[in-house]
Amino acid sequence: SKQATVAEIATLLKTKQIDAVPVLSDGKLVGIVAALDIARVPEEKWEQTKAADIMSTELIVGYANEFLNEALLKMTKNNISHLLIVDLKSPEHLAGILALQDIAIKYE
Repeated sequence: SKQATVAEIATLLKTKQIDAVPVLSDGKLVGIVAALDIARVPEEKWEQTKAADIMSTELIVGYANEFLNEALLKMTKNNISHLLIVDLKSPEHLAGILALQDIAIKYE
């Protein structure tokens, strides 16, 4: 949620061993918070800083029916490591997340 604190998000990233989380509001995708976004916030401000304050809102998205090379091109072109996969007919609905790390593991 947009109201989650940076401390809560940092704990989630560490616990789940992930590098980014989508931000939803009323079930709709509104942003993404990556570990790099958190790193920019001094740790002593983590409790009072909200996801809404640091999340990226200009989202680069992919669709489940896209070919992997199309998704990789979007990620490379936009210098992102996580591509939010959304419903083609309802792009505010998150279907999943594709991470470069997932692709690398799959093709090892």
